[in-house]
Order: sequence, then structure tokens, then C-alpha cells
Amino acid sequence: MILRHIDKAVEAIAVFVFAASTVLICINVINRYFVLEFMRSISRSYEWFTPVYLSVRGALGSVSVTADEVPGLLLVWISFLGAYLALRREGHINFDMLVKKLPKGFQSLVTLITTTLIVAFFGALLWQSIRMIQ
Repeated sequence: MILRHIDKAVEAIAVFVFAASTVLICINVINRYFVLEFMRSISRSYEWFTPVYLSVRGALGSVSVTADEVPGLLLVWISFLGAYLALRREGHINFDMLVKKLPKGFQSLVTLITTTLIVAFFGALLWQSIRMIQ
């Protein structure tokens, strides 16, 4: 029961992280092509437009600085959250021909060993990530 709640929370976090990454990328594209190219060329031609250009550039420029790096970092989290969800839904690519040929008891044992190794790998990855951030 509690795992279903965790799955829903992870799914909601993954959707939020993906949406945040998408918004940051859109802000960066708008800043780069609309503000820094189109609006700049208008402000060079029409002096009355320069204050508008400078204010929009100032507003989007501060956000655009983080909009380059943050989506790359969020992509890592999206992939890990998605890997967790795929693991929980048994959606990962697997080669189970050999496992299906084994007796039921061995099938359960192989599945348990595989799941334990995956959880240990994610734990080590989490530990090393925390060490790297510190």
C-alpha cells in the first residue's frame, strides 16, 4: 500500500521536474532568439524601443543564466525517477528466457538477487551523488 503512494509521489515529482525543465528551456530559447536577436534589432532601428528591450533583457537575462545548466541536471533526475518507475512496473528491458526455464523457486531467487543488485546500485549511486555534491 505504501509503495503505491511512493510510486504516485515519484511520478508526480518526475512530471514536475520534466515540466520545470521544459519551461526553463523555453525561457532560454525565447531569450536567445526573440529578445537577444529580434528585439535587439528593433531597438537598434527604433530608439524609443530601447527601454522595452533593456527591461525584457534584464528580466529574462537573470533567469536565462540558470536555464542552460539546470535542465541538464534535471534530466539526470528525470532519468533516475523514470528508472525507478520502470523497475516498479517491470518495464525495463530484460532477458528472461533462461529464468523462465528455471523452477519457480529459482525464478523467485533470481528475481530477488536481481532486484537486490539494482537497489544496491541505486543506493551506491545516491551515496556517491551526495558525496559529490558535498
